[in-house]
Amino acid sequence: MKRTRPIGADGIRKWGRAVYGSPLYSALVEVIAESDALLGTLNEIDNLPKPNVLLGAVHFLLMERPDDPLARFYPNFGRFEEDLTGLAGEFERFVAEHRDEIVSIGRIRYTQTNEVRRCAVLLPAIWTAHFRAFHLIDVGTSAGLNLALDRYQYRWGDVEWGQSALRLESDPRGLDPVPAGLELFSRIGLDLHPVDLKSELDRRWLDALIWPGHEERRSRLRTAMDVAAEVDRALIPGDA
Repeated sequence: MKRTRPIGADGIRKWGRAVYGSPLYSALVEVIAESDALLGTLNEIDNLPKPNVLLGAVHFLLMERPDDPLARFYPNFGRFEEDLTGLAGEFERFVAEHRDEIVSIGRIRYTQTNEVRRCAVLLPAIWTAHFRAFHLIDVGTSAGLNLALDRYQYRWGDVEWGQSALRLESDPRGLDPVPAGLELFSRIGLDLHPVDLKSELDRRWLDALIWPGHEERRSRLRTAMDVAAEVDRALIPGDA
C-alpha cells in the first residue's frame, strides 16, 4: 500500500487557500478541518491531492444520489440553496454513510481534469510551424480532449475558425492568430491512467472533479467529451 503523509487541520486549511469560485468548497474546508472523523477519512485516501480526491468522490457519489439532502448545496443538481446552514451535518453524515466507497474511490481514481480552453493557445502555436501535417502527441493526456483541437470552433477577438458544438473564445494578446491548413496523421495520448470516454463512470469522474460553482467549465467539459469521443485517438498508459 502506498504511504502518503497525513493531512491535519492546518493542512486542509492551507489547501483551502487555493479554492476560488466555489463557496461550497470554501465552506467545506473548515467543516473538514473541524472534524476528526472527516480528517480520518481524508487520510485513508491514497491518491493525491487528498482533498481534491475526497471532494471529487463525494460529488461523484452524489451524482448517483441527486435526491440526497446534501445535494441541495451543490449548484449543479437543480435545487441549489445558497444558504449553507446545515451543510456541516449533512456532509459529515454523507461521508460517514459512504466512507468505504469514498476510500475505495480514493485508491483507484486520480485527479485528472482537462481544461479544453488551452486549445485556444495550442492551435495557433501549431499554425506557426513551417509544415502543415503532423502526428499529434499529447503527454499527460487524461481523456485526450486536446487531441481533438481541430474539431472545436474558436474565436480570438475578430478572428474565427472552425465549426463545432463547442465554441472556445479567447482574447488575443499581441498578434492575432493566422489560421492555416492542418492535417493530422495520428492522434496519440500518453497518460499514467488514461480516461476512457466510452466509460460512463470515467466521464462522471471527470465531471465530478469540476468544482461546484464552475458550471460554465462543467458545460464546456461535457460538450468537449462528446466531441472528442467521436475522434479516432489512441490513448496509451505510460510514464513520460
